[in-house]
Amino acid sequence: MHSGKPDANAELGISSPRLHWWEAILLYGFPIGLLIIFRFLLPAILCDDAYITFKTAVNFASGNGLIFNQGERVYLLTTPLWAFLLAAGRMLFSDVAIAAKILGVLFELLFLCSTVYLGYSLTGSRKAGLLAAVLMCTNPVSLLTGFSGMELPLYLLLLNISFILLSRGRYTWSLVFAAIAVWARFDGILLFAIVLGSTIYAQLKKGGNTPWRVIPGLIPSILLVAAYFIFGLLYYGDLIPVSVQRKVLAGPPLFSVMWAKWAFLVFRELINAFNGKSAYWYVAGTPFWLVWIPLAIGLFTLPVARRSKIIPIVLYIIIYAAALVGSGNSYATNFPWYFVPILPGLYVLSAYGVVWLLSLCVRRLPTVSANIVQWGLVTAIAVIWSAVLFAPLHKDAMNLSGISGDRERMYGAVSIWLGNHLGNGACIAANEIGAIGFFSRPDIAILDMFGLLREREERLAGFVDLIRKHRPEAIVTLEQFNYREKIDEELNEDYFWFKVKNLEIGLRADISPMLQKHFNELQGIYDALDVGKEYDWGLGEGIVTI
Repeated sequence: MHSGKPDANAELGISSPRLHWWEAILLYGFPIGLLIIFRFLLPAILCDDAYITFKTAVNFASGNGLIFNQGERVYLLTTPLWAFLLAAGRMLFSDVAIAAKILGVLFELLFLCSTVYLGYSLTGSRKAGLLAAVLMCTNPVSLLTGFSGMELPLYLLLLNISFILLSRGRYTWSLVFAAIAVWARFDGILLFAIVLGSTIYAQLKKGGNTPWRVIPGLIPSILLVAAYFIFGLLYYGDLIPVSVQRKVLAGPPLFSVMWAKWAFLVFRELINAFNGKSAYWYVAGTPFWLVWIPLAIGLFTLPVARRSKIIPIVLYIIIYAAALVGSGNSYATNFPWYFVPILPGLYVLSAYGVVWLLSLCVRRLPTVSANIVQWGLVTAIAVIWSAVLFAPLHKDAMNLSGISGDRERMYGAVSIWLGNHLGNGACIAANEIGAIGFFSRPDIAILDMFGLLREREERLAGFVDLIRKHRPEAIVTLEQFNYREKIDEELNEDYFWFKVKNLEIGLRADISPMLQKHFNELQGIYDALDVGKEYDWGLGEGIVTI
């Protein structure tokens, strides 16, 4: 018989191990349904970086190796696991972009479900897990970058699983998933290091454990990480991807005036990501600023017995954020997905803060009534929050469609147009190589002016020197990057330029007159192009050697 006295666990939202069927439906059905609704109602735009992986996966599936340009073993790829999965998906669906969408939705759904369970594992409250999943699903930075064809949903799933297993004392498996995360995304190295340190500390803290007894449980994950570096060294001749090296070198001198300025910009983007915004991709106002208060409450009100469980994920958040800011690399501010990995942990703590606040409203009710009322309030919050966020989500999705979607379509159309008329073994120079490389004719090489795709001997060369050396038939770049001025200044009249929308296209002077005769084809290619599918060069207009 119930005494009528409130139960402390019920008040704080701490769930019992037993999960009722209606709780399971609400916990996992709501985020799944929400994501599916958003997938149908919001436009999904593939981003330029995703096309880099697509092109590599197509080459791998076609038997040409895990490379971007045919015959060039350059360690461009930072996500071999995603490329392997896409290559396998292409064999099933005959289109790597369609495979990316299907696998992306699958991993997004699994990630949201894992976020629900992460909340329960870290805080003991399933209600906190549900609210954390809703926050992740309604944050434009998380949701819309998850739609972009990137490996982000896969990486976030692996991150969640690793922290869940760590919180439950499954140390060997936690390390294995952290090691797999390295194969999904290079910065998984930080996740692995934190899980490894947490595992060693927890194991040694147990009575009777010695370093020798801890080592066997570490071996599988260490071998997986070692295999990642050995793979890069043996297959490409580099321990880490060239793109990672290039991005590290792009930062200013440490503690310089420029470093301080850019570090502040990166820090601001971290705050923006939590608030569901970014510099120019996701600009619609959102109510996420309200979540700061429950975040603080969640940090300070989590029961003592649970606080040790959140230490690893809090360390990950702090070190990850410090590394981004400390790099002083403004390059990161152009890519919102760099700021997403810290959000699951932050939103779990924020969600627990909300649950704690709700516990204050039901503390005088009997245990059963308090639990039912809390579930009702949590459900109402989730529904209202999702409905309120739909408008800014739609606005940001349309903004992304207008900016990124049109750009990738223009890149693709120009690549196909050039491919219809350039001779065998031609070369196109660009500073954004994803869509241009993906839609280009397979035998055409892409010369990377920014530096992510460079042979060892050319990695430090300036882009003008590369163009002077390789004499690409065409140069394609956005007007805002100001490549044309420098090229014209140093190469005189070697290239004839024309502008299409916000693209500047330079044609080598000796072939420009012949290509201009076919310029009227470009608009038709642009209008007909579907950037969400592979372009079948077997059905193209053919190659005109010039």
